[in-house]
Amino acid sequence: MFYYNVNKRFLIFVFLFVFLFLFSAFRDSLGTDYSFYEFNYEHPKSMFKIEFLFELLFVQFLRIFSFDAILFFIVTSFLINFLIIKKIYYDNYLPYVSLIIYVSYFYLSSFNVIRQFIVIAFFYAYLVDLLEHKDKKFLIWGLLLTFIHLSFLAIIPLYFFNNRVIKRNFLLSIWGVSVLILLLQVYKFYSIVDLAEYIRNFSWISVKFELWANAIKALYRDVQSNIQLYLKNLLFLILFFRLTKKNIHESYNYLILFLFGLIFQNLFSSIEFIGVRIGYYGDFALIFLVPMYIKSLNVKINRQIAAFCFLLYFVGLGFYRFYIKGESQALPKWKPNKELLLKQRSILEKRDSS
Repeated sequence: MFYYNVNKRFLIFVFLFVFLFLFSAFRDSLGTDYSFYEFNYEHPKSMFKIEFLFELLFVQFLRIFSFDAILFFIVTSFLINFLIIKKIYYDNYLPYVSLIIYVSYFYLSSFNVIRQFIVIAFFYAYLVDLLEHKDKKFLIWGLLLTFIHLSFLAIIPLYFFNNRVIKRNFLLSIWGVSVLILLLQVYKFYSIVDLAEYIRNFSWISVKFELWANAIKALYRDVQSNIQLYLKNLLFLILFFRLTKKNIHESYNYLILFLFGLIFQNLFSSIEFIGVRIGYYGDFALIFLVPMYIKSLNVKINRQIAAFCFLLYFVGLGFYRFYIKGESQALPKWKPNKELLLKQRSILEKRDSS
């Protein structure tokens, strides 16, 4: 009978997929860019000139079947969640851990950056393996994905790096330089004007004291505003030293991806499209790196403690991002009011008419 032939885990994943898909597809104005995508679907005017493939596949083609934007959200929600959950189910050490990380930390972001999440989902579902084996089909698919979201152009050069021969110290050096640059961005008061002002008003001892006092204040403010980025750098070190020490070959490709995204975030933390958007590609590797780390621990109690700590981190951070801060406006608590939606629509209409 069907009941006895179907794996219990498979049924759980199917149920969760259906729930996540339906909640995303019929979210009713939830998401920062909901109005933008809705308007673009109902009034297509080639707003994505470089990323024309997105316009062709997800707007012009879908409009053959319906002019209602709900079809756009149904198709994109199904595609994103199906590809990611399928990857988690079939290619993972601890699928439940990965699923919790995805739902708590990444899922609600897909309500906002829809185009990029389509690319990320397809990349991790099919292209990561091509990238690892240096299959030339990766370049063809990569070029096509660039025409859906331009940010994937930054990922294509990874094809030309041999992950197997890159030295561990070399990777750590690159990461260290990016962290140093991130920290140096804090000390803006070291400008010539500020330094001249200090020298004019204080003795040399007072100048040094004032400079260090401002350094501590600036660093404190930066830690407050970039706490997630600093925690992510710490997480990289934890994963990197353990997985490279255990020589887990399956983790190399994901480690390189995570490091690559982290470097962009460190170097361009103040530029959203370059830092945050490209960083998404690397962050997604955590869905697969964390289970590898947990699995590498020899003692069962250590694996349980590690799993608890990681899940507490991602669930807590997800709660902070989406519920407290209201990132992506993806929860009903942060649903924009009708006046704001009308204002956004009027702005789009004016831009469209111009």
